[in-house]
Amino acid sequence: MNSVNTILKYLEYQAQLIPEAAAIKFRDKTISYGELDHRSGILASEFQTRSLVTGTHVLVYMERSPEIIIAMMAIFKAGLIYVPMDTAYPIERLNFIIENNPGSCLLVDRADLGTIKTGDNPIIEINRYSDYTERESRGHDLSYIIYTSGSTGRPKGTVVSHESLLASSETRLNYYGPIKNVLLIPSFAFDASLAAICWTLLSGGCLIIAEESVLKSSSGMRLLLENNHINALLCVPSYYRFLLDEQVFLNASQPDIVILGGEGWDISLAEKHFECLPDCQLYNEYGPTECTIWATVDRIFPGEQITIGRPVTGVEVALLDEALLPVSFDGGYGEIYISGIHLAAGYLQMADLESNSFPFINGKRFYRTGDIAQYNNDGKLIFGGRIDEQVKISGHRIELGEIEQVFNGIEHILETRVLLTTDNNPAIIGFYKADDKRAVNDAVIRKYLQERLPEYMIPSKFIRVEGFPLTANGKLDKVKLLSSISYADVHSLTDPETICEHNVLECWIHLFQRKEISVEQDFTELGGSSLLAMRMVSYLSRNFNYTIHVSDVFKGGTIRGLSSLIESNRTDIMPVIEHDISRHGFYPLSFQQEQMWIIDNLEGSMPYHIDIHYIITGQIDLELIEKSLNLLIERHEILRSVIGMENGGVTQSLVQTQFRLEMFEDSDDTAKFYSSSFDLSRQIPIRVAVYHKSRDEFHLYLRLHHIAADGWSLSVLINELAAIYVGQLEGREEVLPRNSISYIDYALWQRGQLNSSTWRSGLAYWQAKLKGAEPVGFPIDKRYPAYPSRKGNAESFFIAPEVYRLITAFCKREKLTPYIFVLSALKILISKYNNGAEDVCIGSVLANRNLQQMSGLFGYFANTVALRTEFDEEIQLFDLFGLVKETVLNAIKYGDLPYELVVDALEVKRSASMNPFFNVMLVFQDSTIPESITTGSGFWALQPPVRTTSKFDLLWDVTQKNEGLEIILEYNTDIYEIQTISGIIEQYSHLIQNILTFSRSEKISKLPWLSCDFSQNLTDSMNVAYPKQSTLITAFSDVAGRFSSNVAVSYEDRSLSYGELDSYSNRLAHYLIGEGI
Repeated sequence: MNSVNTILKYLEYQAQLIPEAAAIKFRDKTISYGELDHRSGILASEFQTRSLVTGTHVLVYMERSPEIIIAMMAIFKAGLIYVPMDTAYPIERLNFIIENNPGSCLLVDRADLGTIKTGDNPIIEINRYSDYTERESRGHDLSYIIYTSGSTGRPKGTVVSHESLLASSETRLNYYGPIKNVLLIPSFAFDASLAAICWTLLSGGCLIIAEESVLKSSSGMRLLLENNHINALLCVPSYYRFLLDEQVFLNASQPDIVILGGEGWDISLAEKHFECLPDCQLYNEYGPTECTIWATVDRIFPGEQITIGRPVTGVEVALLDEALLPVSFDGGYGEIYISGIHLAAGYLQMADLESNSFPFINGKRFYRTGDIAQYNNDGKLIFGGRIDEQVKISGHRIELGEIEQVFNGIEHILETRVLLTTDNNPAIIGFYKADDKRAVNDAVIRKYLQERLPEYMIPSKFIRVEGFPLTANGKLDKVKLLSSISYADVHSLTDPETICEHNVLECWIHLFQRKEISVEQDFTELGGSSLLAMRMVSYLSRNFNYTIHVSDVFKGGTIRGLSSLIESNRTDIMPVIEHDISRHGFYPLSFQQEQMWIIDNLEGSMPYHIDIHYIITGQIDLELIEKSLNLLIERHEILRSVIGMENGGVTQSLVQTQFRLEMFEDSDDTAKFYSSSFDLSRQIPIRVAVYHKSRDEFHLYLRLHHIAADGWSLSVLINELAAIYVGQLEGREEVLPRNSISYIDYALWQRGQLNSSTWRSGLAYWQAKLKGAEPVGFPIDKRYPAYPSRKGNAESFFIAPEVYRLITAFCKREKLTPYIFVLSALKILISKYNNGAEDVCIGSVLANRNLQQMSGLFGYFANTVALRTEFDEEIQLFDLFGLVKETVLNAIKYGDLPYELVVDALEVKRSASMNPFFNVMLVFQDSTIPESITTGSGFWALQPPVRTTSKFDLLWDVTQKNEGLEIILEYNTDIYEIQTISGIIEQYSHLIQNILTFSRSEKISKLPWLSCDFSQNLTDSMNVAYPKQSTLITAFSDVAGRFSSNVAVSYEDRSLSYGELDSYSNRLAHYLIGEGI
């Protein structure tokens, strides 16, 4: 291709000038400019051998990788047109793009394209190509097509020429200057990716591609930024806010430039930016796809108004009124029209839309954006929103009309309107009229739309209406229609009919913090969780003396259903724990404490310490902190108990103690604090220390033994400590709610339940459920040691808010909780890793605070449960979720039976290395201890825990955080390497994405789970060529030499490494030879 007027001239220049310099970096791979030029040339020749004529559209369907950039350059060299397709798009959208590009060629990174309809289009796999010869093309030839949402009900393909791309890119280079290392964040299917790619190419810099799983993980991004000096990044504001909130730049070099665009943002984000990155320049860009990435830009300074700035070089912007006359500079709003060399060539196969969108005004071609703006006093543009129905959410440009067009295709639906709410958390709402209310419901609508639209275009709520309100001039009254959400919501409001329904409604309104709820609304659709169900049980027991179990909340589903269950159980009596007023002598341990005491004596307590670390800036009164801790310990007697042997049994007794705050002189004291363990026979199970690091910085360390605390207790501890301390600062005694019982009362009551009918029923259930269950987890790297060290490490990743919103929408649709979704995905992954294992058991923890009396207590109530699900790969996805849901609800129902009693009853063989039923544990926390506290002039900031031990092979610690999910994967370093853990995280993230776009009725055997890169690495590692004369024995010896420490065979709690298997088989062979065999 003639490269004079195209972006290719810069690639050729850099390839000649700096052929060895890094052009692209992805993971641990680097591609130089010389290699990029050479490989793209070879691929271009493949297009030529396929007789693709100039201007042929090449649809690129590949996972995020450097090969997409190689493909783009090859397409340009061959005089073809680049059309990226996001692999996350639903099948119907992908099929539309293919149909909209007749005579095109597909460039893919896989042989299996599933149900994508490729027709007669030629398909090229990127790993197969030969030599290249140059083909002529010119600057006005077309370079790429980007698809965005269209108001006609179909996506529209915006066609951009090489001339416009080159002009836009050179303008960027001249405005910002050359850049060294650019982080690529946007999807390749969005034009913002071209901004990063071309800017880097023109600069001779290095483009660092963040893989999908890293982008969604705060720890992954933190590590990437620490290991790579990033000079610039471009992203949408919502994602940048996530990066700042997660402090990913904390230990990394500050970037020089951050560029935001794609959606609106406010001054709070700018303040956050300058607080975290004071020396980093911040820019706001504006520009529709039709204007080749950007049209205006403004540098943002601290305290200044957020504007979209002024036009860039080569671009003219006009604000016009309805008569196409310029608006004044004194504050009037006008529609943004853009002209100049940056303008796109038009739309693919949409001539009518093109003529309307690209009008000629006074002989000059403009693009009519549909956005409105006004000038400020400095002549900069202030963005004012949309003039039509087009909106932007999380960087995605969406035509609400396209959703309506698809929505209207549903049988029995007469008319639809799709609107965006105007509150601080905008959401798409779908309103509709139907001729048969019974034939159309949320599930039917959502399923239909999901098969035809990307997930980000699916309305979050569907509301059936009898008619649409109109304004005086006959137009849709959007304000009135949106106001109906407050009382209509997802279901039309159905009033309570009985006293019980009124009472349960009061409870739900209180807990969900809503003004109105229909008695027919589903608990999970409202966002209910197991923890919320526990609070509901407690609330109904405390306020109305109703007897229900946590599982009843899910079984009843709605206020009406739950009320019916309550009425049918009115003869049941809610258990009441009696308070033992005497407090002297020795008391039994709870079953949970007893097992923990055994483990502590056998293995030591280090893996079972719970650590909390706050950094306090400002001032604190250490005397009052100590006094507050003493009041807290007096309030919760489990914190002043010691445990020992008495009369042949293990007991606990209370001691009177004056608790002392430890003071650290330096960081060495902190290390000693963390390395010390508890002597439970002499020491109370809590230690607290303070390190006064500087005048205005204090470090507060709290360590508890698990025998006296669980996750729920930590929230109680910190909230009550803060309340008591603030009361002390203000000169008053804080009055906390009185607990009617203590933990010792619970332990006595629990022992009395041993022969109760409830526990007998629970034991019968668990014996039947777990009979024959065996641990199934992920393949291990090293064999289990005879004596486990319990040493561990942890990797964390983050499921971003936009993905978590998709998960919650999925859960509402299928009447699941996020916990069941995460658990089900993990079961599927374990099954896939084990060649379709049909029996998967995962450990989990229940809060086990079913009685209202337990809610404010400190102590170890949590109980372990083994969640076993038997299924085969031919099961449909929604059926599997149903099985897991049933397993969880039964576990909740029978979850107060101590786990150790279940293990004893089943007479399972025990091992120091492995749990009897599972070696993977999942803990899902709806809420945790406060991340920040203000006390007087002190600000407390919670620090992430340091994890150096592991109680299980793998522990998935899941927490709802920052509107997303933080998942910490704690692993046993005796048996796992970090590379394996990273692979598991990558596949789990990939699997979740696929579940969200997978048909609910599809079999899980067809559910993709291996990411493209992981699959390729796996294939590469296995494709070892052996000489033809080799035998199985010589091949095995070679493998044993290369992977001598890796596990080759595992059975129950025994395993052999490849080296041992080779050695033992050789010894046996020599013995057999010696015997003359």
